[in-house]
Amino acid sequence: MRRAPQLLLTFCALAMIGCATPEPEGTALAWHDSVMVAMGGKKAWERTRFLQFRWNVIRDGRVVSQRMHYWDLWDGRYRLETTFQTGTGPQHGGGQSLVVYFDVNTREGQAFIGGMQFGGAMGDTLVKRAHAWFVNDSFWLLMPYKWRDPGVLPEYLGNETNEHGDWEVVHLSFDEVGLTPGDQYWVYIDAESPHLVRMWRYHLQGRDDKGPFIRWQNWQQFGDILLATRRESVDGGLVIEFSDIKAERSVDPSVFTPPTTN
Repeated sequence: MRRAPQLLLTFCALAMIGCATPEPEGTALAWHDSVMVAMGGKKAWERTRFLQFRWNVIRDGRVVSQRMHYWDLWDGRYRLETTFQTGTGPQHGGGQSLVVYFDVNTREGQAFIGGMQFGGAMGDTLVKRAHAWFVNDSFWLLMPYKWRDPGVLPEYLGNETNEHGDWEVVHLSFDEVGLTPGDQYWVYIDAESPHLVRMWRYHLQGRDDKGPFIRWQNWQQFGDILLATRRESVDGGLVIEFSDIKAERSVDPSVFTPPTTN
């Protein structure tokens, strides 16, 4: 899965969503305000400190890739868990658990395969890989909260009616930020209230064509906020589901405490 634009700093530091006066009607930020209201509002997001979710890629009804995420949004602490499939992981890692603890701001951390800590170049590679998974997977889950991040350039394209419905369309591009700053996204907002994101489409850096329309489905309440738990391309070629989701106001520090090693 291609990496999405990087999340810069912690969400607490980036929670400046909205402003003292309403945005001018018919602008990208005005539509973002409407989307935020539909998802629970700015204050609800600011109250959310702890987030966990499992990223599941499904093909032919079978989960082919899974990653579990734990995030302290206020302090930037992160824990990622996954499993290397036999023959596809780093040396000594095939078929074993990978757990990486790191800071999303400094990108420094510790990596453990099968309970054994890996340092040096291998450890650095694993931490870097975990950070890239964090960037990609959390963007797919949380994109509607990201429009006001530094370097994100939202542009309102107007109303569009197509075979999938009636939409307000916002284009997202990026000003030299993220892992793939040449990526572009077209976000399709329900033209009728509540103004939730119902689809997106993207053009990835280095690709010739846009990808298919991807539906954002199964909006649900988690803690104080709403999240869509399923992404499915209209051509059936991609299904991503988010499970084991928690969005809470408090955090258990032990979740982010690496095991003691000798």
